[in-house]
This record gives sequence, C-alpha cells and structure tokens, in this order.
Amino acid sequence: MELPEPELVAQQGNTPLCYQFSFPDLDQVNARLCKLLVNWSADKPDQVSNMPSGNSFFDNKWLSDKKLHHEQDEDVQLILKLIEPCANSKTIASSNENSLSVGSMWCMVSRAGFAGKPHNHAGLLSVAYYVDAGESSEDVGGMFQLHPHPKDPSSTIQVLPRSGAMLLFPSQLFHSVTHYRGVKPRIVISANLRI
Repeated sequence: MELPEPELVAQQGNTPLCYQFSFPDLDQVNARLCKLLVNWSADKPDQVSNMPSGNSFFDNKWLSDKKLHHEQDEDVQLILKLIEPCANSKTIASSNENSLSVGSMWCMVSRAGFAGKPHNHAGLLSVAYYVDAGESSEDVGGMFQLHPHPKDPSSTIQVLPRSGAMLLFPSQLFHSVTHYRGVKPRIVISANLRI
C-alpha cells in the first residue's frame, strides 16, 4: 500500500508536534478490527495500566496488554505494517538515520465517561491509529490534546480524531483526551517506537 502524504496538524512556532496520515481505503479492515477489539473488551480482562507503576491515566475504558504487535490477526498486522513506514517516512524521521520500530503496541476501547489525563510515553515516537473515532468532536468530547507546556493550559492544542487516521507525535510530549460523552465506542490502536 502506498503511504499517503502526512498532514501537519499541530505545531508550536516552527516546531512540528503532530502529523496525521489518513487511510480512507481501510473501511473494511476497520470494521473487522472494531468487531474484534470490542469482542476482546468483553472477553479479556482490562489491563488497567501498562505502566510499571500500575497507575492508569484513563477512566471508563478497556485496555489491552502492550504486546498487540505480536498478535497474529491479519488486520492487526496490517496496522503494524503501516505504523513503521509512516514513522520512518522522510517527513517524520528526516533527522534520524536509524529505523524506528514498534517496541510496544496496545488498543483501547472507550465509552461514554472516558477521559485521559495528561501523560507521556517511553520511546521516541508515539502513534494513535483511530480504528473508530466514535463521535469525537468538540461538543461530544474525545478530542486529542497536546500539552507542549503542561503547566500552561493556554499552550494546549486540540486535534480532532478521525476514523482511519493515524497521529504521530514525540513520545515525551504530554497529551490527553477530553471527556467523551458519545454513545459509540471510541477504538484506538497505539504504539511506541524506538530505534
């Protein structure tokens, strides 16, 4: 599959903070992934947190373990095969001579009442692929927020999640999700990349 051109969706001054790759032809893949991940959320225990501390930054969600990239499901593997080329594209990794690879990958199924507190990740680059962005909007919530200066709320940048789109941002950048009030599940596959 040919990679789409990345769109810069957030920056601070001249510094790019977040790029988006859109995959409009993955509707059938996303439909199968929605069914699979919603079923998992009913059948498998919530991991609560993938952090060593055990602290969770999220309310009202189901979280998989962080080894999703080892799952043999064909559609999960397809998303994995898109993440690494996007992360290593000329626009994203122009200053990095070494290839980035997925070190951890997980999914989250969230429902009404979901919210994500500001946090950051391990690794160099992080990804959020929206299998289904649900009803995310400024009115309903579920907005992805970047916090370049966490102690200064005026620096917060909001990005509207879109189904079939992948966001890439520096792992150390604090980010959060606004309180989600939608009826439709919000389903996200995330990953951290490292050299």
